[in-house]
Amino acid sequence: MKNAGRQQHKSTLDFAAGQDRVFHSLFAAMPQACALHRLCFNRLHKPVDYTFLDVNPAYEAFTGIKRSKLLSLAASELYGKKIPPYLDVFFRVAVTRKPEYFETVFGERYCLVNAFSLDDNCIVTVFFDITERKEAQEQMQNMAKFPSQNPYPVMRIDCNGILLYANTASFSFLTEWNCRVGEPVPEPWKKLVRESLESGLRTHVECEHRERAFSFTVTPLTETGYVNLYGMDITERKNAEKVLQGDKEAFERLVEERTQELIKTQIELEQAKRLSDIGTLAAVVAHELRNPLVTMQMAVFNIKKKQQNPLIDKHLLSIEKKIVESDQIINNLLFYSRLKIPRLERIKLYDTLKESIAMARKNNGKKKVTFSRRFSGIRGLFISADPLQMKELFDNILNNACDAVSDKSGRIEITAGYEGDEQLNICVRDNGEGISEEVLKKIFEPFFTTKSKGTGLGLAVCRQIVALHAGTLDISSEKGKGTTVKIVLPLRGKNES
Repeated sequence: MKNAGRQQHKSTLDFAAGQDRVFHSLFAAMPQACALHRLCFNRLHKPVDYTFLDVNPAYEAFTGIKRSKLLSLAASELYGKKIPPYLDVFFRVAVTRKPEYFETVFGERYCLVNAFSLDDNCIVTVFFDITERKEAQEQMQNMAKFPSQNPYPVMRIDCNGILLYANTASFSFLTEWNCRVGEPVPEPWKKLVRESLESGLRTHVECEHRERAFSFTVTPLTETGYVNLYGMDITERKNAEKVLQGDKEAFERLVEERTQELIKTQIELEQAKRLSDIGTLAAVVAHELRNPLVTMQMAVFNIKKKQQNPLIDKHLLSIEKKIVESDQIINNLLFYSRLKIPRLERIKLYDTLKESIAMARKNNGKKKVTFSRRFSGIRGLFISADPLQMKELFDNILNNACDAVSDKSGRIEITAGYEGDEQLNICVRDNGEGISEEVLKKIFEPFFTTKSKGTGLGLAVCRQIVALHAGTLDISSEKGKGTTVKIVLPLRGKNES
């Protein structure tokens, strides 16, 4: 069992490492520049700096800074400033847990940055290159002096909502509004003009037009009582924001999934260590118990030989039965604690099943249990398997079936046959009381049992044996309708004679 615990420990560590590789491969493959930061706090828990936990290749290409350099420096050292840029934004995002967008410049490139938090200290930043959009805005501003040449809509509306001017690029909007120069614009735009003139502040408004997205800069000229509207097609930017939002959600979802998987892995590691410790103790206890059992069995044999008394024989039979049950418990403990990689041999499966059925009949002789079997073409079948483990597997399954059926009308059916060309299917069905759904969920857990006797290791041993032989073991049951145990084994090393 200690070896089994170590193997489980290793498999869970390999699983965690695999999940980590998936996480980093997705991070590295993101087309947008992306960085992970960790906030640094002073003793008063005020943010004073931040570090780079990781950056993807797109970030290196965008900023021109090597990952090795970024990971070796604090942000204050990298930027040469006591208070590094964006520190206040990162802290606000960490506290509020609300993502923020802001614009910044790297060299000659403009970028839109989306910052969001993974936990209280970890911030993710995703960068999108908006240089072309910024240059287009600058061009628009320059061309605002020459509205007729501007490729984007330019309009002027007075305080009463009357359209005073519209360039050629605005005509599609006028068609949609059913409006011409000298006529009132739709009510929503009238309201926008009034609010802009009242506040005296420049504002921005976005709208959909003919399956395109537009942004209008609303510039009030309060002294003259009208408003200039400078439009720009922002469809590409909006599409980029959707991609960015999708990446952010996928990133958060991946982090959440990975966190849950790591928690599950930690629980499995703890359970593996606990089972390993229990296995060591169980092996010691089992060894110490076996010696007095052997002595008791010899004493019963001698008493039966010397005293031919039916009354005493009845009690001796009961003692012998308990000795057999105790020995089986010890066998389970020892088998579970010593379970290891199978020693494969060429075995005749038909004979192994026959021996286990005969043993089940003998151990349950007082019960009126009917055994039926249907073996389809496996009489001469040899497979590659560990003979001791196969015997332990079938003995445990059949003993459980015998325990489940009634003393007077029990029926157990054993079937075996091919499932396709590469698999062998063995089923054991009983007409017992069945297993509830709640119990069925826990049935393979070590030391879990609903019986008044036993260790709860039988099915745990069975599942490990089948798994070590690259097979599967499934149990289906309904309360009051009996139970079916299905074992599927691969036919590696198959041979027939």
